[in-house]
Amino acid sequence: MSYRVKLTGAQPQPRAEVESFLQRLPDMRRDADVYLYTDAEEDVGIEVRIEVEGENARGLEVHVPIRVSEAAGERAASFCAGLAQRFGWEAKDAATGAPLSSADLQRRFSGGSLVPAKTGGCLSVILLIFAAGQGALDLLR
Repeated sequence: MSYRVKLTGAQPQPRAEVESFLQRLPDMRRDADVYLYTDAEEDVGIEVRIEVEGENARGLEVHVPIRVSEAAGERAASFCAGLAQRFGWEAKDAATGAPLSSADLQRRFSGGSLVPAKTGGCLSVILLIFAAGQGALDLLR
């Protein structure tokens, strides 16, 4: 399972400035047109590609190739949020273009559901009843 996020905004940035910033980040190395950031705590690689338009960068695509732990998900979310803030962009779902908050990013990278908890309503109650029923069945065995 992998996750892709786009960091984009209305204002493109000079490509050279974006490249220079990425190259100065600790634990970041360049491999052809891909920047590879390694979360040293869990040995998780994060791929960053610059979306180029002439001499400008119109955004970044961030790819986490596997589902990571919650702690690594927090760090990946902070990484994305920091890049977006640095360039005046926002994080968006790569497939739909829907904006993603920091909490959404964390859930995305750690494999959690992006469905807000408050929309659960009846489904939450049903799941609780099911879970209680499963517990009761286990007790009877």
